[in-house]
Amino acid sequence: MTNMNDKFDLSNKVALVTGGAMGIGAAIVRGLCNLGATVVISDRNGEQGRAIADELVAKGAKAAFVSLDVTDENQWQQAIETVEQDFQRLDVLVNNAGILFHKTVDDTSLDDFKLMNSVNVEGVFLGCKHAARLMKKTATLTSRASIINISSVGGLQGMQNLSAYCTSKGAVRLMTKSIAAELGQQNIRVNSIHPGVVDTNMGKQVTEMIAQSLNVDTDAATAALHSMNPLQANAQPDDIAAAVAFLAADASNFMTGAELVVDGGTSNCQ
Repeated sequence: MTNMNDKFDLSNKVALVTGGAMGIGAAIVRGLCNLGATVVISDRNGEQGRAIADELVAKGAKAAFVSLDVTDENQWQQAIETVEQDFQRLDVLVNNAGILFHKTVDDTSLDDFKLMNSVNVEGVFLGCKHAARLMKKTATLTSRASIINISSVGGLQGMQNLSAYCTSKGAVRLMTKSIAAELGQQNIRVNSIHPGVVDTNMGKQVTEMIAQSLNVDTDAATAALHSMNPLQANAQPDDIAAAVAFLAADASNFMTGAELVVDGGTSNCQ
């Protein structure tokens, strides 16, 4: 009989998390480390990223930091080469790095649109492309490698004043499905996660957007956001980290091309 605990054990896996220095990314890093994974934190914020790595290592976890701007292909190549040199394998990639801004379509410049898609779409594409080359070397039928792309509830439905953001996250959704179809025979799984509003700095941006559009204070805006989902709350970073941990683990070894929605039921009720 299969030991179910083994299905969730990450102690033999090496993971790379982009945007891992803060917010959801930092929660993902800590969650994967807690389950035994060796986690490579990548971010443009070297000071914060190294601080988290040092903190985790001091507690006995296995963590390291690499500097990475996800829009730069050369930096992606260097990051993956570093992972291969230091750890000889890559089992999990979490494409978490992303940006958000809210503007009407009239106020969104072409440069705004290009920036959003450079980070949120091209960064994910480059991660999938370069990580897969290393993953193929060690992925097996019984323990497939896992690419986890953080999309959004905005990748499932349109939202006012978020046209560039929703475009980028919708692209991540379908890119995930396409690459999943391509890499499955090479024992690499590719899935997307679609958070709703999460209590992070980016979540505060959404709250401020709601406050401005409704001409109310932040408390009233928060209440309005909570009323949009059956669970009557925003997600916590650990809620997203837990979903990532499941998709990283062999517990999800037969899942690919799937959408894991972690939005408190918001998209179900719109």
